[in-house]
Amino acid sequence: MGLKAKSAIGFIIFFLIGLIVSNFTTTANSAENNLTNSNWHTSTWKTASPESQGMSSKELAEMVDLVWKSEMLIDSIAIVRNGYLVLDAYNHTQTVDTSHIIYSCTKSIVSALVGIAIDKGYIKGVDQTVLSFFPNRRFKNLTEDKKIMTLDHLLTMSAGLKCRDSYLYEWRGLYDMVSSDDWIQFMLDLPMSEPPGSSFEYCNGASFLLSAIIQQSTGITTLEFAKKHLFGPLGITHITWPENRQGITIGYSEIRMKPRDMARIGQLFLNKGMWNGKQIVSSEWVKKSTRQHISTSTLPGYGYQWWIAGPGLYTALGYQGQYIMVHPEKKLVIVFTSYLQGSSSFTPLNLLHNYILPAIKSDKPIPENDHHEKSLQSIVKLWQTIPYYEYKKGDKTASAEPKEATVQEYVNKELGLSIKYDAERFNIEAVVFPPVVYTRKHITGLPTFAILADDIPPGLTLETAENYTIGLLKTFPGAANFTIRKKESIVLEDGTKAGYSELNWRYQSMNLVTVSVYAIKDNKLIGAIFSNAKDTPIEFLSKMARSLKFSK
Repeated sequence: MGLKAKSAIGFIIFFLIGLIVSNFTTTANSAENNLTNSNWHTSTWKTASPESQGMSSKELAEMVDLVWKSEMLIDSIAIVRNGYLVLDAYNHTQTVDTSHIIYSCTKSIVSALVGIAIDKGYIKGVDQTVLSFFPNRRFKNLTEDKKIMTLDHLLTMSAGLKCRDSYLYEWRGLYDMVSSDDWIQFMLDLPMSEPPGSSFEYCNGASFLLSAIIQQSTGITTLEFAKKHLFGPLGITHITWPENRQGITIGYSEIRMKPRDMARIGQLFLNKGMWNGKQIVSSEWVKKSTRQHISTSTLPGYGYQWWIAGPGLYTALGYQGQYIMVHPEKKLVIVFTSYLQGSSSFTPLNLLHNYILPAIKSDKPIPENDHHEKSLQSIVKLWQTIPYYEYKKGDKTASAEPKEATVQEYVNKELGLSIKYDAERFNIEAVVFPPVVYTRKHITGLPTFAILADDIPPGLTLETAENYTIGLLKTFPGAANFTIRKKESIVLEDGTKAGYSELNWRYQSMNLVTVSVYAIKDNKLIGAIFSNAKDTPIEFLSKMARSLKFSK
C-alpha cells in the first residue's frame, strides 16, 4: 500500500491549533421553544440546553472555539440528542435559513428512497437485476457478470463496473458520464472490471443508476417521489435537486438543503424510519442500510449508501466535509456543513470523537452550568458574527476562560508511547481515523502535532526517515521547496534509538519548519512530527519531539 493510501487509513494524527477554551450556543426561533413533545417532529425543532440532555456545554464550547479560532472551513454544526436540538451554530457567512450543497450525502437519501420504493411495491427487492429495469435497451460489453449485477451491488458500491469516477481517478469517469448524451446508456455500456460483489469501488454513476431506477419504476422523477414520500412527511420544504439533460434527478449529488433539514434525515433513521407516528421508511430497511455490507479502504465499511464510521456510528458523507452522523446508542444526530479541502474533510469525525462524544456525561439531565452555557452562547455568537482574524485586530481577549501555560503529556497506550507538548501553544486532538488536516486562512503558521504509525516502507531506515516525512508532507496540495536543515541519529530518554530531522518547506503561502522523530517498534515506523511557522524557534519544536518515549 502506497504512502497516500497509508495517509488515509494508517495514521493517527493530532492537530493542535492555539489554546482552545470556552464557549458555544444553542440558538433557536422563539416559536421552537414553545413546542411540545408531541409535535416537535412536524415543522420545527424543539431546542434544549446541552445539560438538560445529559451533555456538557464545556466541551461543546471548546469545540466551537477551536473551529472559530482555527478558521476551519466549517459552515455549520447541529447536534440533536434525544430529539432535542442542543447545538445549532453557524459561521459568519451562514444563517439558519441558508441552504447548503450536501454533495454525496445525497446518496444516503437516494438509498432511503429505494427502500421506500421497495416498501410500496414499485421495486421487487434488492436482488432484482439492474438490467431488468431497462428491458428495451441493449448494452455493450454484455457479460454474464453484468447480467447478474443487482440493485444490492449498486447500493453497496460493489457493482463491478469500470466506473473510474471517484477522486482516486480525478473524477474522469464522472466527467465522461456527465458529457454523454445518455447517462444510463453510458453507465451500463461500461466494461466490467470484476465480478459484482467482489470488492468496494466508489462509483458516483452507480448512485445515478439508483435514481434512474426509481424514476423507471415509479413513473415520476426521483425528486417528485422524494417530495411525496420523504421530504413532505418530514416537513422539508426548502430543497433543490437538479436533473440531467434526460430529465433524471441526479442521484449521486447536488441536493441543497438546510442543516436542520439534514438533521431530520438523521433523526428519521435514528427513529428506525418512524416520524411523527408514521413509518416513513421500514425499520428493516434502516437496519439493512446502516449495517456493514462491505469493507472499504478509508472508513471501516459501507452499507446501503451509508458509511459505517466506527462501532455504533454511521454517517452520510459528502465532498468537502458534509455529514449526517447517527449514533443510535447515544441517541445522537450530528450535522456538519463545510468547505473543507482534501483529507481535512474528515475533521468533523475528529471533532465528534474528541468533543461531542466526550460531552455526553449521562443519559439523564445533569446540573445546569451557567458559566459554561454562557461561554457556549458567547462563542457561538462570535462565530456567526465575525471571522477570528478580524476579531483579533481589535486586540480583544478571544477566550472566555483564563489562559493557562502548561506542559501536558499525551499518552497512547495502544502504541505504548508518550510525549510532552506545550498546551499554551497547542491543543491536542486525538484522532482515531483517518487523518485530518486543518485548512485555515489568514494565518502565518500551521501549528501541527502528529503521531504517526505505519508499516515500515521498503528500504526505509531511521537514517532515511526524513524522506518519509517529506513524502507525507508532499501529499498536501501546494507543498513545495523542501530543504533538510538537519538530520541525525539520537537516543531517546528511554534508551530507544531514533532518527531525528528538521525540514524547511512551503505550504501554499506559508513558510514552515517541521521537526520529526522516528523509531522502529514492533515492525512499525512510529514517530512524532511538530510543525509551525518558520520563525518559530527550532529549539521549541525540537524539545517537544525529543520528549517521545516508549513504555514497551
